[in-house]
Amino acid sequence: MSNFSVIDSFNQGYFNSKDIDLFYQRVSGEHTHCGIFKHSDEDLHIAKKRTTEYMASLLEIGSKSHLLDLGSGYGGAARYLAEKYGCQVSCLNISEEQNAINIERNQEQKFSDLINVYQGSFENLPFPDSTFNAA
Repeated sequence: MSNFSVIDSFNQGYFNSKDIDLFYQRVSGEHTHCGIFKHSDEDLHIAKKRTTEYMASLLEIGSKSHLLDLGSGYGGAARYLAEKYGCQVSCLNISEEQNAINIERNQEQKFSDLINVYQGSFENLPFPDSTFNAA
């Protein structure tokens, strides 16, 4: 029996659709969040990576850290964190399509030992309390 609600099932279907996946791959790229721009004509992907760098700078992260990336998309932020800090990252994302790409990229870039990808919703976390240092 799944812990997913009707809303989770709707959201999963939405994010698993080929059109939405194609949109996220072409528009969002590695980092699926908003960007921090230094100037108006800056590349979107550079600005998005800067957002990840800024968010990470707000935390005390080390090799013993275990972080949770909610709505991880294709895992760009998780790979950045694993590479820069050598920390463990658990990715939780509702889209099976995005998770498959995330896992594939982690394997290609040799991050499978630091990054785990889970399919699920942030509304029903499948982790015990106190698993993570930050989310």
